[in-house]
Amino acid sequence: MRATFADMSHREGEPVAVTSFGQHAEESLQFIRRTMERSSTFTAVPGVGGAGMGAIGLAAAVLAANQGSTERWLIVWLLAAALALSIGVTAMLRKAARLGAPLAGAVGRRFAMSLAAPLVAGAALTWGAWMHTTTGS
Repeated sequence: MRATFADMSHREGEPVAVTSFGQHAEESLQFIRRTMERSSTFTAVPGVGGAGMGAIGLAAAVLAANQGSTERWLIVWLLAAALALSIGVTAMLRKAARLGAPLAGAVGRRFAMSLAAPLVAGAALTWGAWMHTTTGS
């Protein structure tokens, strides 16, 4: 069975009635536009917020390296994490309000799911480093 261009551009079960090449092009553009709208991403943390979080991380690295105990090292990193998180959330909320973008929909859910993996990995690595230094292994 030989497939035509019109057959390849439709999913199984969709109507294949194309009356002209112009109509087919218009349908294709509408499909592309709908697909892009559904897959739109919200770059949640703007550049200034990301730079602020990075600066907090660099300062925390310097401060944590100069601590005399592992407890103080951990406190520095936990405080830096809380401060960086507050900067990121504030920047994200301000950007969302400025753009009128809702954070409670599919975009916000995708962002939260993509952020969860690095947060869990960071927590696991911090716990592992903490346990390694406190047990002396």
